Amino acid sequence: MPSGVKQQLMEIVTDEAKEYVDLTKVEKLELVDKLEVHRMSVTKGRRLSAKSQGQDVCQTLHHVGVEVSLIISQCHCTNFISSY
Repeated sequence: MPSGVKQQLMEIVTDEAKEYVDLTKVEKLELVDKLEVHRMSVTKGRRLSAKSQGQDVCQTLHHVGVEVSLIISQCHCTNFISSY
């Protein structure tokens, strides 16, 4: 499929499924090996740019603040933060 061309997901699946069925057993094993190598090489779980890491920190702190607010409202405690 040329770059920039849009297709429905089911069209892609059916097209690729036909090609996959036509492959030999050796070719299928080669594709599986390539997929395993690709999956091992992909970085997961960490965002790499400084901007995205900063966004992660801000989102985490926001969620912590929400949780602390909920605890304060449930405990009816106004000095929760300052009691440390």
